[in-house]
Amino acid sequence: MKIARPGSSLRIFPPISESLFRDEAPLPTGSPDERTARNVLASAKKPGAWKRLTHRHRTPRERCATVLWLFAEAVRVELVNRWQRADFFFDEAAAEFDRLNREPGAWDSLARELGEPEANLTKHPEQLRELLVQEYFIDTHIALFNGHAAERAELAAGERAFAHLARLQTLLPISSLSLAERHALLQQPLERLVAAHENAKGWAAAIQTAETLVELAPKDIHHENRLVDIVFSRAVSKLRASDDSAVNRDQALLLQQQIAALEGLQLRFADNGDVYESLAGLHHLRGVKLANAGALSDALLEVQKALVLQPSFPAAIETWKQLVQALENLQKQIAELEAKMGGQANLALSEKGEELRRMATTGFKKVTAYAKSDVAVKLASAATRARNRSLWRSIGLPEPLVDWDNRAAALLAGMNRVAAQQPADQPAIAAEWEEIQKGDPPLSQLDSEAICRFLASRLLEEKEESARQAQPSAEDIQANAPMLRISKDEPRGGGAPFSFWLTSPIDIGIKGGWAAALALMLTATTLHLRETHLRQQRANAYAALSAAVTRDDPRAALEAAVDFFAARPIAQDGRDFGVSAVAQESLVRWITQQSGELTALDARLIDRFRQLVPQKPANNNP
Repeated sequence: MKIARPGSSLRIFPPISESLFRDEAPLPTGSPDERTARNVLASAKKPGAWKRLTHRHRTPRERCATVLWLFAEAVRVELVNRWQRADFFFDEAAAEFDRLNREPGAWDSLARELGEPEANLTKHPEQLRELLVQEYFIDTHIALFNGHAAERAELAAGERAFAHLARLQTLLPISSLSLAERHALLQQPLERLVAAHENAKGWAAAIQTAETLVELAPKDIHHENRLVDIVFSRAVSKLRASDDSAVNRDQALLLQQQIAALEGLQLRFADNGDVYESLAGLHHLRGVKLANAGALSDALLEVQKALVLQPSFPAAIETWKQLVQALENLQKQIAELEAKMGGQANLALSEKGEELRRMATTGFKKVTAYAKSDVAVKLASAATRARNRSLWRSIGLPEPLVDWDNRAAALLAGMNRVAAQQPADQPAIAAEWEEIQKGDPPLSQLDSEAICRFLASRLLEEKEESARQAQPSAEDIQANAPMLRISKDEPRGGGAPFSFWLTSPIDIGIKGGWAAALALMLTATTLHLRETHLRQQRANAYAALSAAVTRDDPRAALEAAVDFFAARPIAQDGRDFGVSAVAQESLVRWITQQSGELTALDARLIDRFRQLVPQKPANNNP
């Protein structure tokens, strides 16, 4: 399967191919608009480290050049199966493109700098942005999707092709594609994604994807039916056979939750017959679970709800008969038991017996009350109306402006008459329908070909042609679908280059943690080196002090003591008191030995002593 963007055959930007990303930018040839498009692609430039680190103060041209280089680099590494690295560059390109779009006047500036004066894209810069998105970004992801999925009959939910489908979905809101064009593009890949999630029992993802299809084509009954079927399948997948009453009660409760989910769809798709049929199926299953749990009255009520929604439900009709018989038998047994017990005061029912008697007493009261309620009457009418309208829509007939319900009921009656004749082939179906139209003039206004085709698909098991919105033909898709062939090698790892990762805004928390750890490590290293240096200074000064004391040189001892205290490590030093005492004693001895006036150098030494050496005397000696 390949996909293509509607209207992609008429292009301004070059066609998507491997050479567009592996070779140099195409030469600026062709019309003025085509030359402008090629000028834009040729402006791609790898950003420097400083440009990557500072996202502000860039010109629009610089931003555009960065976007195009990042996107092209992502494609280049994608083609050799380096998916993690490709995702990094795709994300970076998307973030930079968002910054470019949010900058006022950016595209006007780009068009003036890169556009041809005569080009329409120069005169209308918004078209330059739209075509860049559609013909370059979107078509590239289409080509990559096709490259991964084109030759695959089935795709698992985690296949790489779906990563490009997700990127397509993020680009479409900023494109000029209409809702119908988006639906034509995404329908097939989204349907494959729904099937992949469903096969993997990924119900939440399957439902979300089916909801996307409904949003793209709100009146497409096929998408509504698909969503309803998935919700029903999710409910059934949670059931398991068991003879344990407690297990059956739990599963009945679980089914009630799933019924509530379908009722939500019933409110949204009031004209969809499939949702009423699925609701009938879940009510019947819940009735069976309740019956297995021994709650016959409640079980009968659930089956009654199923039959209100779908009167011709064979399994529910059979279950109804069985439950009615079981409840009548229970009432008969309880009546016989009470007759035997009579008025004997010494006889009493067990707890289980009392429960059965309450059930027999309740009997058919709940069912009777529900059958007469306005809720049941309105629900039966809504289900009939929805079935008739769904048939009308499934055939592909346009919705009439007036009297839809009566005309849909007449159509169903006429088609049932054709089916009752058991026609053997398409001509027989056409002949029967023609006779019915003659007797019912309003039916003659309907599309006979579409009706007969639908009847043939049901009565003759022939494949029905889709009555959906117009889709591109398979030939058109094959002709216009771009495809980038991916390397056959196994996917390789390798995320973002470290320099790009370091200067990008992603993983800010991790980078902040690393920066804090690095700062702490540098601080600790600096402190350790400083402490080591100061300790060495002290060791040298202490050795000089010891030598001066030994040779009885008080001035040298004083200088060594001052140098000792000039080095102040963080850790405490037990030698401080002894060195202080020796320094004070050396000062006294040195001054008393002086016969003349002190020199400036001597005065400076004394000042340093007063500033650095603790003045408290100590008895310790070094």
